[in-house]
Amino acid sequence: MSRPASLLLVFIAALSLSCSKHSTGPDNTFSLKLSVADGRGIPVSGLRVSLINDLSASYVFLNRARVNPSSSLAVTTFGVEAPVAFHGSLTVESLKGVDVADLFDASLRPAGVYTVNWDVPDGLSSGVYRCRFVATDSAGTTILFRDSIFASLYANDPALCVIGWTDASGNFETTDESAFPNLLGLPPIPLTGSAGPTVIGSFIYSDSVAVTLTDTLNHLGMVSRTLIRQGPNSMSVVWTPTLTGSAPDIGGKSAIVPPVAGPSPVVPKAWKLRQNYPNPFN
Repeated sequence: MSRPASLLLVFIAALSLSCSKHSTGPDNTFSLKLSVADGRGIPVSGLRVSLINDLSASYVFLNRARVNPSSSLAVTTFGVEAPVAFHGSLTVESLKGVDVADLFDASLRPAGVYTVNWDVPDGLSSGVYRCRFVATDSAGTTILFRDSIFASLYANDPALCVIGWTDASGNFETTDESAFPNLLGLPPIPLTGSAGPTVIGSFIYSDSVAVTLTDTLNHLGMVSRTLIRQGPNSMSVVWTPTLTGSAPDIGGKSAIVPPVAGPSPVVPKAWKLRQNYPNPFN
């Protein structure tokens, strides 16, 4: 599709975009091809490509104070209600099924309500994660309860949303749908505040995506917006960068093993995996 010149003035980037709502192929296979060149048409290589989908409830999230303003780590709290003694497994995994955190050890725990603050390690990509809870009996042989919830790490730092780099021809291509939550058929995700697990609404990831291109050596960057749909998607971007901050890229850290609070003096009547709060979190 093409955009009138007047609309381009509101973009940080000059963008020419074409995309398809539906694949022209029989299997509706997703793909994204990004091409970047300067004003003379010369390809721009070595640019870091970062993206994040917009949220339907982003205005609620963006106006909320950071939970842990003194730290660079994102923080959220998970909770478990257990009516009987149990061995428990509480894990966080990517939507590809890769484990990123183990929040419980294997000890036998009495009945009660347990909470655990998860300090997300720097370097974990922004996006949707699944938290799984499995409880077994005191012998560790019989499953008493299992459940899972979706937790959303929503960080606007381009260093936390990297999906690749432009090659020698100024191109970046991917067929990995997991970087685009709007393509994954997720249900509406529960929205919680910072005060507790009470669900106050829901949100979805939209098909509107902010794509940030960064020259990390010279601290130059630009942002473009596009729509990502199932099927083939393509972007052609004219590299017109501005100076960015000179802070170093965020590197990976080992996951922090959090303390588990509990049990509470009140014994719940039923099993429950509480929605994490806040959700989304940054």
